[in-house]
Amino acid sequence: MLPVNDLRNAIRRAKLIPFEDYLYRKQFIEIALPPNRFEKLLYDESSLFQDGRYSPAGLFRSIYFGESEKVAERELMNSSIAMIRSAAGLKERYYSQITIYVNTRLRSILDLGNDNIMTKLGLEKSELMSTWVGIKFVTGKLPTTQLLGSEVFKNGNIEAIRFPSTKSPGGYCMLVFTERLKKGSWLKTSRSDGLPGEEIHGSL
Repeated sequence: MLPVNDLRNAIRRAKLIPFEDYLYRKQFIEIALPPNRFEKLLYDESSLFQDGRYSPAGLFRSIYFGESEKVAERELMNSSIAMIRSAAGLKERYYSQITIYVNTRLRSILDLGNDNIMTKLGLEKSELMSTWVGIKFVTGKLPTTQLLGSEVFKNGNIEAIRFPSTKSPGGYCMLVFTERLKKGSWLKTSRSDGLPGEEIHGSL
């Protein structure tokens, strides 16, 4: 990846794309039921205290989605919480999950599936796929993906990052910055368990 100052300039010049389609998220059912935090997925604040691949804890509100149900399921079933549940013997609840369907309209996405964008940012796909957990603890520095995510958010003009899934080869995920949604952008959810969905509309 480019040095930070060059990266900021490259992000500012990058060609952004719109997105209008469905995104997906899977959740273990007891986490998704009231009064737990995923009852209100779009207003969830776990990113403020929990690290993600592209989201350092505490810097911004964001949500991860898969571009297909298959990707969303593989992301959940290969997550740390799934592995902990399996190891703890929660087999009967291990596969109890719901699907959250997200009718999505976004105006400005940074697409890391675009080779031209990757080249301009000085990125190799291996950097996106490499391990990020524990890097900050060992080195005192943000892992490449978190540094990239923080710089994209700071840009102020980008609503989401599209990136390759590490859990579902060939699939893609999206990290949406809910604080960066523009006028005319939205996320509207419905749930496979029949509970009410929710909406968030951009205002910038």
